[in-house]
Amino acid sequence: MPLLALLACNPPSGPEPPLPDEQPAQTLTPPETTQDDSRDFAPIALPQTLPAAVFTRTAPVSLVDERGAPLVVLTGHGAKLELRHALADRALVACVVCTEPVEGWVQTNLIMPEGHQPSDEESADPQLALALYAIQLRGAMEQGEPVAGLEADAAQRQLLLGAMDHGFAIEGRKAMAPASGLVYASLGVSVLVRMGLEGWYLREVELPPSPSRAAGH
Repeated sequence: MPLLALLACNPPSGPEPPLPDEQPAQTLTPPETTQDDSRDFAPIALPQTLPAAVFTRTAPVSLVDERGAPLVVLTGHGAKLELRHALADRALVACVVCTEPVEGWVQTNLIMPEGHQPSDEESADPQLALALYAIQLRGAMEQGEPVAGLEADAAQRQLLLGAMDHGFAIEGRKAMAPASGLVYASLGVSVLVRMGLEGWYLREVELPPSPSRAAGH
């Protein structure tokens, strides 16, 4: 396995990148190409009001600097990013799950916003369908809506959402979140989904005991 893939969400040490409003306009120049250019997904309209949450449509996805050099590799499908600036084919995003602040460029057709309505082609692609399901599952958890197979209080749902921020790692017809993230692994937090006849569905979650529920016993 390439060393870069093992870095997942641990960027190299170095000076903290400036915020977009601190950068001179001429430095906001995307790279001409990235190592992800071979994936020819149809572009999706991105939010106009920024910053905004967006999610990876596939994996791995690289965030690169203005020279096209990789800064970090996101290994999970449906990993969360913060959109800072969008051009026609490149977007400046911030890594939500990285252990250090990372801001880099990504192809716009490799990310999607909440509320995206999938095409038939997207729904038929297991990897794209997984990212779409991850967003739908996130929305239900955030709104406190019932989710089949899930019994969790508000605090536990926040833990699950944090694990899902890292995206899902696919293995055959199942996928597990977090795809990376040692903190959630050490806490015993995970989300398992499976591919069924009608698409992806929640199979089970792993959670530490809820303090509120333990107090009620």
